[in-house]
Amino acid sequence: MKGFFTILFLTIAICSFAQTKKFKNLEDYGSWMMNYYKNPEPHILFDAFKYGAHNKKIEKDGNQIMIISFFSSVLRKDTTAQLAFYKKIGNTKDEDFIYIFGISLWQIHTTFSLKLLDTFLNQSNTIKYQSGFNKIRAEGFLDIWTDPIRHPEHLDMLWADFFATGNEESVKKIISKLSDLNSNNQFDQVTAVSAKWSLISNSIQHQRVLEICMAVRESYDNKIEEALDKIIEEAKMGRKN
Repeated sequence: MKGFFTILFLTIAICSFAQTKKFKNLEDYGSWMMNYYKNPEPHILFDAFKYGAHNKKIEKDGNQIMIISFFSSVLRKDTTAQLAFYKKIGNTKDEDFIYIFGISLWQIHTTFSLKLLDTFLNQSNTIKYQSGFNKIRAEGFLDIWTDPIRHPEHLDMLWADFFATGNEESVKKIISKLSDLNSNNQFDQVTAVSAKWSLISNSIQHQRVLEICMAVRESYDNKIEEALDKIIEEAKMGRKN
């Protein structure tokens, strides 16, 4: 295992996250994150990660899943950035850093990220957290694009992926949940309603989301197509106001 990463450490350039970023407040941070796909700024990603990991309001409101999902998406295809984060965080005793970075590596869920997670958790500074991560592993991995949407947190994870990458498939997955708007299962129905309102809200704020809804509406059955027509109509009205 050590040999695997030694070669990579030798080839990685000096940390690319050189420029610092100071967020004015949580609103400024949220706006930056939600629009990242429009104007990626990889050079300030670590500053953003640090802010999100330590913001007490994010933690209090239970929104850390958005932070984890966002950075998992941003880092998924960039092993150099994953290593750069590891080099900055590796020896920390900061519990927030340990959990959020570790869970982010788990959620990235590539061969590379899982090996890096094993290396991270085998260090002396993270040993006491291993039982917590073992529980997470035992619960299984949620593939946000292929697994059924069972809870609103899944919607948050899909939106975080879209904000990070502009991935159309994440929006399509959210649209698919509209099939449960009239479900007999109350929890599925409530989650579907959340999907509907999130599509309206983000279609108002993001032209790209509205374009996706318009482009794919005929790809679904009548039930979802009708729901999308209402979403598109409400979003267009919202954009005029």
